[in-house]
Amino acid sequence: MVKRNWEETRDRFVEWWNRRGIVLGQWGYGVVDPRKAIFPSPPEPRSLEQRHTDPTYLVSYAGWDLARRSFPVDSLPLVCPGIQTVELASYLGAELSFDEQTIWYSPSSRAVEPENLALDEGNKWYRRTSETLRRQSLLAGDRYLSSLPAISPGLDVLAEVEGIERLLTDLVDRPGTVGRLLDRIDDLFFRVHGRFSDMIRRPDGSTAFYYFMLWSPGTVTQLQCDVAAMISPAMFEEFVLPGMTRIADRIDHTLFHVDGPPMLQHIELLLTIESLDAIEFTPGPGVPPGGDRHWYDLYRKVLDAGKSIQVVVSELENIEPLLDALGANGVYLLTLFDTAEELEQAESVVSRYRKE
Repeated sequence: MVKRNWEETRDRFVEWWNRRGIVLGQWGYGVVDPRKAIFPSPPEPRSLEQRHTDPTYLVSYAGWDLARRSFPVDSLPLVCPGIQTVELASYLGAELSFDEQTIWYSPSSRAVEPENLALDEGNKWYRRTSETLRRQSLLAGDRYLSSLPAISPGLDVLAEVEGIERLLTDLVDRPGTVGRLLDRIDDLFFRVHGRFSDMIRRPDGSTAFYYFMLWSPGTVTQLQCDVAAMISPAMFEEFVLPGMTRIADRIDHTLFHVDGPPMLQHIELLLTIESLDAIEFTPGPGVPPGGDRHWYDLYRKVLDAGKSIQVVVSELENIEPLLDALGANGVYLLTLFDTAEELEQAESVVSRYRKE
């Protein structure tokens, strides 16, 4: 493994999933190390589509980028398969358009009903991701971690496939149909997640997930439902909670990404999912950032419910008071620092709490 302290980081993740200890990670993977050899970068892609989805380009770029990085603290040496955020939607008919930093979805051109919602294994995006994972796993070997793509399930997938306006109308007018569609999406999620996990699994059985920088000794996924910011807790309980519970029950380790203050209305229901391991909360714009004391009560509520917490931290000075407030068990500090110096300073703070 190119990461010198891999065994230590691996053990910290195992502890964190079990509601113990501290993980000090980094959004992204590693820091550019001027001491490492710099190979020529791959040729610029001909289009944004090639930049974001072409297996040959993605693998060549990853090989170049990883070769120039070091992986301090608990940062993960990940090979990322692309930047889609609701990737399953593209396999089920959602259309894609490309920007420099992101991918946008448009609804499928065909009607979406339970009987015709299916995985077409000839789908262009499914084939490209499968090929990227195959090649990236070969690149990773036993030196790096090959990551799952962002194949989160549920209402977010349905919103991209049929359009958010129709989905919100259907939740009221056709709740039974929405329920059957969600059951179908869950089945397809398990199928794709299982296949992709088999492709990236290391000899020790472990897998990784790039978004929110997760590693698990078994299977792992991030869960989310950004659409839930627009629905009531009663609808969340009916349309979101059952599917998320099924997935948390079947996959070894799961983290739920709570995106923005409007999602906090559902936190009590999320905490009732016994098999859900961890919660991450992204505050969003216009409110105090992650790690700020404004959110301490929320973090304590998650920990008191027997879950681990992941806190995205952008300010070094927030780490010490945060750990004073939360303690040193079940806390993953996912920093936005991108220099070795910042990460070393954070490690000097965190190490004091690990010794207590």
